[in-house]
Amino acid sequence: MMNRARSIFWLLVGAVVTALVWTTWMKWFDLFVDAGREVYIPWRILQGEQIGQDIVHAYGPLSVYVNAALFAVFGVGIRTLVVANLLIYAGIVILSFVVLRRAFGFLPAAVATFFGVLVFGFSHHLFVANYTFAMPYSHEATHGLLLLLVLLTLLLSPRRKVTWFRGLLVGIITGLLWLTKTEYVLTSAVVLAIDGARISFEAGQRPNRWRWFGGVAAGTVATLFATWVALATVTGPHVAFITATSGLLAPIYYRAYSLGADVKMFLGADRPVENLTQIVCWGGLGVAVLVVTFYGGRLASRLSRASGFVLLAVIGVSLALTCYRYVGWEFFGWTIPGLGVAAMVMRFRDRRALPAREWIARSPRDWAQLLVLVAGLAMLARMALAPKIFHYGFYQAFLATLWLVAFFVGEWPRLAGRTRFERRGLAFVGMAAFAGVAAASLQHSLSIYNLRATPVGEGADRVYAYRQEAYPFSDTWDKLRQRIVAATPADATVLVVPEGLSLNYWTRRRHPLAIMDLMPTTLKLSPRDVLTQLKEAPPDVVVFLMRAQVSDSGFSVYGSDPATGSEIVAWVRENYTLVAKAGEDPFVAGKFGINLFFRQPNE
Repeated sequence: MMNRARSIFWLLVGAVVTALVWTTWMKWFDLFVDAGREVYIPWRILQGEQIGQDIVHAYGPLSVYVNAALFAVFGVGIRTLVVANLLIYAGIVILSFVVLRRAFGFLPAAVATFFGVLVFGFSHHLFVANYTFAMPYSHEATHGLLLLLVLLTLLLSPRRKVTWFRGLLVGIITGLLWLTKTEYVLTSAVVLAIDGARISFEAGQRPNRWRWFGGVAAGTVATLFATWVALATVTGPHVAFITATSGLLAPIYYRAYSLGADVKMFLGADRPVENLTQIVCWGGLGVAVLVVTFYGGRLASRLSRASGFVLLAVIGVSLALTCYRYVGWEFFGWTIPGLGVAAMVMRFRDRRALPAREWIARSPRDWAQLLVLVAGLAMLARMALAPKIFHYGFYQAFLATLWLVAFFVGEWPRLAGRTRFERRGLAFVGMAAFAGVAAASLQHSLSIYNLRATPVGEGADRVYAYRQEAYPFSDTWDKLRQRIVAATPADATVLVVPEGLSLNYWTRRRHPLAIMDLMPTTLKLSPRDVLTQLKEAPPDVVVFLMRAQVSDSGFSVYGSDPATGSEIVAWVRENYTLVAKAGEDPFVAGKFGINLFFRQPNE
């Protein structure tokens, strides 16, 4: 019976994923924001450039070189990375189910995994398109999530033995995680600390704990050292060291980026009191819903079977409609901290009186739940005061959200229900609530995907941008690409101000700077004054454009002061010829357009 249920579950997941891929095919690429960087850098690596030496890259080196290898083997094309990303996503879905099943059992894991597919897999909640697993703003985000799930799978193995070799495997995975993004460094360190404490307390494992610790240390150091050696052969030892440790030390190496206005906004530190108020209010609302459903379940169990069923159906449907209409995708993230605290109190309160060693020996399932929860909470650190399931939340809130879904479908009914009818009723109400959130999220995403029908690019690089009514310059962008290719030699350089590396990639024209865009925070990362570099080696083509959504970068008008590139904008206007324009001047408040400049002959 269980095998049949698993088969049905995976067939259903496969069918839904296939339908979503078919419906949203190649609509995941954003014309301007970050997505161009993810294809441009691997292409430039194949041309002989290296991160750290020729390219400033604020993340670890793993993903860009993996993607460069994919380009080398399967051909340079956006579609190459899309197919690879879909395979990685399949691994994420499978491993998510595995770790949740070990923590909660089959049904809660199945419901949570399915919720994750509907809400996180192909979400398109914002105007910007690249916060999906198919074409993420940063491949380090999705590669790191897969590696984190591999790490959790190893640590939660039911036949786990504490040996040096197993510790070495854990260390290698940890080392690879440290080659991605800083949040994975934090999360893996916290998870390993928790698991190390378990090994130290568990009597049967303690004799071999130092072998395990030694294996973890050896695997982590060996992975980082091998990366440094490989990079040193092409960039030199000093640059290679910085590149190999960027995932670990990025907040130090790229301090200006780490303290930028956009990062503070994503953290929620720009409005801490308001954000904390939101968290408390939404968390309190979530707890209130739990109280109502708890007493609703108690009342239903005292009625006749038919009356109790009707009462629970009314509660479940009402809650689903409320979540669909008033919570949905936009506000669900604010409930995560409050619901998480409530879940931890409910789940671990009955173990608090036990000694640590006895608790570990009797509760392997508790430890599995704890380890996944700790990983999920650590991943939320970057948005601690502004939790959300969209934007960066598509991967940062992924584990915590799935844990909560599994808990309130599985553990909450078991802990709160006194009878089988009560437990099933609470599980039904929980699934109804999450169904409302999933339906709202999916409907919103598909409504935005339906606006993307304008082809841009050719062959394996063809994607679909917004229609004319949603964004009037998608077709202009493609004509711009064709004009630059026709009018410039293959070794020409193209500068898009303030950002738009996808144009460099589509035209196969080099970006003239080490930093990948001219956004205010990125300008601070340049090793030399940007305007001086441009004067020394003027780009052949300059494109001015401003994307519609810039508020998350801490400014409203680009080029209004030196911090937002006013000197660069003025220099281009003085030394370049405007040869084409669509719309208005993009650097005037309230205006939007695209300006194409060619370098004047005397420059």
